[in-house]
Amino acid sequence: MQTEQLIAQLSAEAAPVKPAPCPKRMLVRWLGVTALIIGGAVAVSHLRPDFAQRMTEPLYCIELAALVALLISAGASACWLAFPDRRQQGWLVKLPLLPLAVYVLTIAYRLLVPGATAVALEEDNGMICSICIVGYALAPAATLLALARRCATTVPRLTGAIALLAAATTGQIILKLIEANDAVPHLLVSHIIPIMLLGLIGMALGRKLLVW
Repeated sequence: MQTEQLIAQLSAEAAPVKPAPCPKRMLVRWLGVTALIIGGAVAVSHLRPDFAQRMTEPLYCIELAALVALLISAGASACWLAFPDRRQQGWLVKLPLLPLAVYVLTIAYRLLVPGATAVALEEDNGMICSICIVGYALAPAATLLALARRCATTVPRLTGAIALLAAATTGQIILKLIEANDAVPHLLVSHIIPIMLLGLIGMALGRKLLVW
């Protein structure tokens, strides 16, 4: 009788639960927010003065394409990681590794072959770049974390880290479009380090916000 009473009590107290969102819809919504931010930032700051010339250079196009692919794949990875079973599509979580490898190789090539990078057209504003990357990442990061919070991830630290890395890629793409400075030391110090720090912050936020 105690078991039957417990079942009846739990049934009486049960409330309707809103179904978890579809990861594909989560990704589309996040990409929509990200596209608006990139478009708005480029419209306000304008494209870099040498953009047309750079688009004729294969290395620049490969690097930009790798960043866009990293943005999409990292966002998808975070959306699928938000589900305990990855929706039986765990391979999607590993998608960011390929564009990340391509991007790292382009940076390494330009570091080893100095002639592959043209002289910057503007002075080095390292601190401003770091602040911009963080600022541009705020809305995408908040959106992706809010979407992931509605689900039930079993790896909150990893989900938070990838979510903020995806958001930070937004800022890197914007600066790639508007900043005429491709010097590798500048990228490593003023771009890559802030992105890595955001990933570490994402681990802490995931542990705090995505635990259920």
